[in-house]
Amino acid sequence: MFKKTFLSLSCALALGAIAAPAFATSKFYLVVPIPRSSEPPPPVITASDPTVNPLALQFAPVQVGDSAPAQNFSITNTGPLPLDITGFRMLGDSPYSLMAPCTSLQPEQSCDAYVYLDTVNAGTFPDTLMVDHTGPSGASALSLSADVRPPSGALPAQTDFGRVSVGSSKDLQVQLKNTGVGRLAVSSPSALSVTGD
Repeated sequence: MFKKTFLSLSCALALGAIAAPAFATSKFYLVVPIPRSSEPPPPVITASDPTVNPLALQFAPVQVGDSAPAQNFSITNTGPLPLDITGFRMLGDSPYSLMAPCTSLQPEQSCDAYVYLDTVNAGTFPDTLMVDHTGPSGASALSLSADVRPPSGALPAQTDFGRVSVGSSKDLQVQLKNTGVGRLAVSSPSALSVTGD
């Protein structure tokens, strides 16, 4: 009897030990992939630098005191946002002046500006005009150049009357050539203009 009871109890304990893990609490993790959105993210809209056309202005050679035709250039906003033109400045000390009614440009809008040259003094005048704006770079450059020349004329380096008989006269024609780029003012020649016997 004792042996039978002990055997029954041992079997019950063994079955309990085997069955216990089946009823124990277990943890499970469920991983669910989230599909990507088919719509692309909205684009980031940024301002752009304006275009300056042309990139350089060159004044034709002009004589001191003569008027030089104005040179014009355009500023165009090619970006998607409005653009402010905050100022114009020359980098050097040059005889240029500017007429530029440009203050604000909407997308695809252009503005014309004009550069004038003062011809009081002779010389060559390279300079750079800076267009300040609210674009990413802050400024755009326009190269300027001019050649202002003084009046210029030339006479033959030497004139020779050749052999002339005593008591006779001989005329000699002398040609004055304008070698400048403008009008040449000529005063009336006189005996004081001639040297020699």
